[in-house]
Amino acid sequence: MELSQHIISPVKVIKQSERDWETITESSKIKYILKEYMMYKELILKGYESRPEIFFGEEKSDGSYIFKADNQIPFSEKEFSIFKTLNKHIEVTFELLSANNGIIHCKPLLAKIAKVNRKYSRIIDAQNLIVAHNFMVSKEKVDISKVTGFSGQLVFNDVEKDLKSKHPGSRIVSLTANTKHTEESEIMKRTKKIIFVKDTETMESSSEIDCLDLKKYYEEDLVLEDKKHKFKTEKIKSFIYYPISFHTSTGPVIVGYCYTDSNSGPLPDDILQFYKETETNVNKRILDANITNVATKQNIVNICEGGILLDITDPELMKTINLKSNFTMDITFKLQAPLRFAVDIRHIEQTDTSLFVGVEIFGSNDTEKAMDSYRSYLHYINKKNSL
Repeated sequence: MELSQHIISPVKVIKQSERDWETITESSKIKYILKEYMMYKELILKGYESRPEIFFGEEKSDGSYIFKADNQIPFSEKEFSIFKTLNKHIEVTFELLSANNGIIHCKPLLAKIAKVNRKYSRIIDAQNLIVAHNFMVSKEKVDISKVTGFSGQLVFNDVEKDLKSKHPGSRIVSLTANTKHTEESEIMKRTKKIIFVKDTETMESSSEIDCLDLKKYYEEDLVLEDKKHKFKTEKIKSFIYYPISFHTSTGPVIVGYCYTDSNSGPLPDDILQFYKETETNVNKRILDANITNVATKQNIVNICEGGILLDITDPELMKTINLKSNFTMDITFKLQAPLRFAVDIRHIEQTDTSLFVGVEIFGSNDTEKAMDSYRSYLHYINKKNSL
């Protein structure tokens, strides 16, 4: 076992897609999984940079285990997990009893087996034959004046078509310098809270969600009865103002709102879920309209037909790659033309110097031809690794 010359630091999980697990806690079954499935070998310590291997030592009579690991790994938590990926991903979590100079004494607590089979085997690029580059990602800083200007208005106009097709009585308003506000929209903008009045006769707000108590707000301003009369005159019995926030690197900024009202009775709570989806859609479209190209080359840790694990060390990419859940990039195999792929981010782990970003491929600029070439190059690299 090679020893590292520096401390192997834990990674920080930035993003992790949910897995569907089968969880086992019975000690005899965990023992069986370790022996028969994981075979006490090629075990990886979860949550550390460079994915260090941990080695089986012995099983003791009391059911505890001895493992050996690099003595530069700081076992500072009360628990740790190991994993192995076969047809299915398997993890076993242990209680740490002691750690001394790379000798780890521990007791198994639970095992987890992914319910979904892994589709493709990982291939290690041992000879550095592949690079990723030309990343098309969102800009770190989006000009808010453009979001609330003409280009932002185009986004809102496009989103409103979808909004009205599903909720004809709803509308979405962009907060530009020329926007004419109602008193309620000004209150929403100032408080940054949803306004959802269920019944304008009492001015009671929805009790099911976190929203502004408009009745209390009006009472404090001594205008409650005037407002009740106003809504009665306008034949509005229930209404919603839902703020649309654009999520920037410095925090959310309200750039618009969704509005609807009813003249027949209380509005349903489930419309809020659709407004939340509309907010997500607005954010996505704004980011889509603010894309930048980062040409730098980045290393690939492992690769398979369905996805890639990237080692992101470029400072600009480290700031921008997670602004959207997907991006495009070029993958170039040595002496071959670049292949452009669209990918979804599945997980991100952060170390002191880099991000490990796992992505799933969902498209390319020439889907069939590109994927055929991609599979062929992977087959070639896998063959070279086996020599």
